[in-house]
Amino acid sequence: MKPKVLKQGRIPMEGNKTDLYVNLHPINGFFPLHWQSFFSIEIVLEGTGVYSVNDVRYDVGTYKAFLMTPTDFHYLDFDGHALLFNIGFVESVLPERDLAALIAENRQTAYALTDEEYKRLVSAAELLRDEYERDGDCKFALLQYVVRTLLRKNPEKPKKTYFTGIQRAIAFTELHFKEQISLEDVATEAGYTPAYFSRLFKQTTGESYSHTLTRYRLEFAKSLLANGFSVTDACFSSGFGSTSNFLEAFKKLEGLSPSEYKKQFAR
Repeated sequence: MKPKVLKQGRIPMEGNKTDLYVNLHPINGFFPLHWQSFFSIEIVLEGTGVYSVNDVRYDVGTYKAFLMTPTDFHYLDFDGHALLFNIGFVESVLPERDLAALIAENRQTAYALTDEEYKRLVSAAELLRDEYERDGDCKFALLQYVVRTLLRKNPEKPKKTYFTGIQRAIAFTELHFKEQISLEDVATEAGYTPAYFSRLFKQTTGESYSHTLTRYRLEFAKSLLANGFSVTDACFSSGFGSTSNFLEAFKKLEGLSPSEYKKQFAR
């Protein structure tokens, strides 16, 4: 089934929360294709159906928990009413080793849990929700427990549990390329001056930082186009500041226009 598409596919952090939110999310049937501006964990409490992440469909009878980054597309197709535990958070609330695992290439997004693992996870999420609602001191410790409960299920552990300056810059870019980030922003994140960062980045990766940033944005834009979003939506949702820059970069790196790409690859 081709998923329906939201005109605005990006979902921001709930309300005025900037680092963490926890709530119960009732769904009735279908929730269209979207992505978020933060990390999220969703635990299925009630309902049957399909949870699709990055075009992979998971039966929620088998998979009960999902852990997603800001670059993951997902839609939900339930058989009627469903209820999910929804936890959203930004990278700054987690230790670096957890962040490294969250964005590792071999990371999982869907988790099949034993009955005992599922009960422990739901109990921890309920404690987190109580602590969150009263703004308690333990909310971030409980979030770490929930995250690590899922990460322990990954078949492979990340090879590195820390970031060098350049790795930190790449991780920052991977999570924030949809925003209007500057060279100065990324250099500060890496701990270098902009001029030194530019030289070191190219020496380390073999390409300029601007080229890396453009690649991330184009890959995301291609996913949007393939899922039926308009060229304008794909442009601005991917972090490009103007359609002219987007069209020029797309043609240069992909060899065809965004419209041609959409016509050829839209599902």
